[in-house]
Amino acid sequence: MRFVLIFIFICSLAGSIWAESFVSIEGYPVSQKEFKDYTDFEQIIPVNEPKIKEILYPVYGFAAFVSLDDPEFSVIIKAENIDKTTKCVIGKFNNDSFIPMLTVLPEKAETLEEGIIKLTFKAPVIFPSSVFDIKIVSGENEYVSKNSLSFRKDVPFSFMVYTDPQIEDLQSKKELVSSMNFNSKEYPGYSNDITDYSIQFGVIKQAFSELSISTYDATIGLGDMVFSMNYIREYSEFVSLLENLQLPLFTVPGNHDGYAKFLSENDFDSGLEFDGLNYWAKYFGPRYFSFKVNGEVFLMLNSYGGNAIRRASGRPVGIGEAAATPISNWGGFVEEEQLQFAKDTLKENNVFGIFSHQNPLGNMSKDHKYHANKEFPKDSIIGVIDAQEWNYDSEDYDCNITDSIIAETSTYNTGTRIADMMASSSTDLYFVGHTHSDRTYHFAPGDELVPDTGIKADKDIYFVEVTTAAASGDFWGMRPVKYSQNGETVIDYLCEKGAECLPDKNPKGFQSRPIGNIWAEFKWNSNDGEQSSYFRGGDGIAQDVNVSITNMLPTDEELRFRFIMPANKKGFKTDSEIYTVENVMVSDDLETSFVTVRGTAEAGNTKDTFLNKNFNKKEEAFMLTIADSAPEEPSVTYDENINEDDPFNFTVENSDEFAHLIWKRSGLTVADTPSFNIKFDDYSETENITLVYIDEKGGWGKKDFTVTVTMNPDEPDEDFNSETDDDAISSDEDSEKSDDDVSNPTIHKSSGCGCSLIF
Repeated sequence: MRFVLIFIFICSLAGSIWAESFVSIEGYPVSQKEFKDYTDFEQIIPVNEPKIKEILYPVYGFAAFVSLDDPEFSVIIKAENIDKTTKCVIGKFNNDSFIPMLTVLPEKAETLEEGIIKLTFKAPVIFPSSVFDIKIVSGENEYVSKNSLSFRKDVPFSFMVYTDPQIEDLQSKKELVSSMNFNSKEYPGYSNDITDYSIQFGVIKQAFSELSISTYDATIGLGDMVFSMNYIREYSEFVSLLENLQLPLFTVPGNHDGYAKFLSENDFDSGLEFDGLNYWAKYFGPRYFSFKVNGEVFLMLNSYGGNAIRRASGRPVGIGEAAATPISNWGGFVEEEQLQFAKDTLKENNVFGIFSHQNPLGNMSKDHKYHANKEFPKDSIIGVIDAQEWNYDSEDYDCNITDSIIAETSTYNTGTRIADMMASSSTDLYFVGHTHSDRTYHFAPGDELVPDTGIKADKDIYFVEVTTAAASGDFWGMRPVKYSQNGETVIDYLCEKGAECLPDKNPKGFQSRPIGNIWAEFKWNSNDGEQSSYFRGGDGIAQDVNVSITNMLPTDEELRFRFIMPANKKGFKTDSEIYTVENVMVSDDLETSFVTVRGTAEAGNTKDTFLNKNFNKKEEAFMLTIADSAPEEPSVTYDENINEDDPFNFTVENSDEFAHLIWKRSGLTVADTPSFNIKFDDYSETENITLVYIDEKGGWGKKDFTVTVTMNPDEPDEDFNSETDDDAISSDEDSEKSDDDVSNPTIHKSSGCGCSLIF
């Protein structure tokens, strides 16, 4: 059974245990009281057709989680007017058509700054594991955020680290570096045409396909999503591919994402032509933030920080493998605000790990070498020979004379300060990209993190560098991170924790899982003929979907497949004993079902054969189709007559036969539980309640009930104060304002038991 057993419990505790995954956006509210609109900036070239508009959270690069233990989520929106009809519709886009799965009303609204409002919602139903789209509907206005809300089970959190795809990096076409493609080159979309960008698109699609059929909870990106040849084109291209991903993404920028260009390359007063981090804000979201899962905070830092002057660049030059953007400083740097944010986050929270693009320890292969910031232009156009990892403001050149970061050295800079914070905190993991290589640096208690600094580990600490996902480097891969059965964190694919293993060095192995060795193809017949996808099955019309699976990896892989199917009262089944229906949710209009199927793909190789590039295939297949019989009806006992002081009282006696028991009042979902016992403050004399029941295979039905409510005689309230509303959900400051003040809206709850339900 999968029930959201929350409402009765919360009634008794008045909502005190509710939580959500959101912790902070660019400092707010951890180290910055005011919320700053991170999409508000000035540059000469406008960002046309941005993906992030009114909804500032959750977004493509900073999704929100909903689970049984943490069913609350927030939406931060740019809007001048939020009225009492405002609602959040959660669903899935199917091509251009939006499928509504669940509609919820806000529990609370608060103004963060003028024109920016934070709405808080609670999800009464937990969907099958995936990422969904949201619509905020307020009056005639609709605001959309895609790939932004994810549902997950309350189990140990697992994720895949994805970094440095650098879309449009032509070096990805190099066949001379054979280890880069540690696969048979048979994956869908493979190309080696030097005139065709599809080799880059192909491997990015392949990575998103592998993630979309995985059982991981999320993807964590470490930057360099684009290459910087053309920000307008590249950001748009990457996000269009990202929309296929069936997992939530949490990502921060890299240096290639954030180069800035002034009108005159040598005159910083000439006007900012563009800034890559501005494009980031319009396509991915905030540049740094933190989120919480299962009580652990994930600290996401923008290590390519500082002002546009520090990140100043020239126009891209060259073609093919010589193409590059002239830049003086491509190493890491964080501004004062981020340093404070990191310090406060580490001090106040149980931090699982820190994530950024560059390594704050400096260039580990060059004895922790740090590089001083330089003023643009640079002596060399390409200039990669000095291998910058982290930069600092020296006495010779200060990129920002208005801040307090001055006269840094190779032993005291923003990187060493972050390392010092980490060494004295509870966290023991730091993940970085940038180097395009897999390396793990293990510091035992007492080891010095940076020579000559006195910064020593007080526990085992791991700095984990992750290989590129699609550019030139050791090989294309992604780093799986999950908990083992004994509760320890596993950070390698086929290595001992902390071992320096690579496929061409001893010990031989893989820290990251090579891309291009596992995929699934979905095929179905629809109105437009045969359709196929490598990300998700079905279109809401076809009743049968065929899935073929190829695994060349040397490991068995647990997989989860997602489908959009026409809702059927019989539900669904597969023709496989290995791959079985895991969970099903029916849409609000009972027209569409979202289905997940789970199973384990058998390894295609041994570790030795895989290391020798003898890529054997293990191929499997199954079909998802209509089940044989509809579920039995639920046996429901309930009170047909109640007093207006009483809660509804429904119980499903045979609840064990159902995966979901969804209760609706006035058309809105209020609970997913075998017992429905909630009191509302706005009863009508006749109440209509609907129960939608769904069994384990997705078979469904509905039952309607009528409850008669006896109203108490009206009594005059001699102490009535028209300026006081005890039911207003708002801050003390907000509660003094009227409901007509749309700049600081007040939303009312109607549950007398503190369930925070709104109707």
